[in-house]
Amino acid sequence: MRKTMTAITKDAQAIIKIDRLVEECTKLDPVEERQLAEDGIAWEIDTWSEYSGPAKKLLVGNQPGTNQLN
Repeated sequence: MRKTMTAITKDAQAIIKIDRLVEECTKLDPVEERQLAEDGIAWEIDTWSEYSGPAKKLLVGNQPGTNQLN
């Protein structure tokens, strides 16, 4: 019985965490998040340019509908 209660408690805690995550995700602006991600990618490519060769070629001029990354 004790193991069952422990399992139920852990499941309930997991559900609460998932519910909180879903609630916070609904607050995000997809357009803003995409722009932040693209800015971060650009920064990383500039910072690690010696390692980014092929990635930089793919991302230069990355506009919606212009390559396979979208």
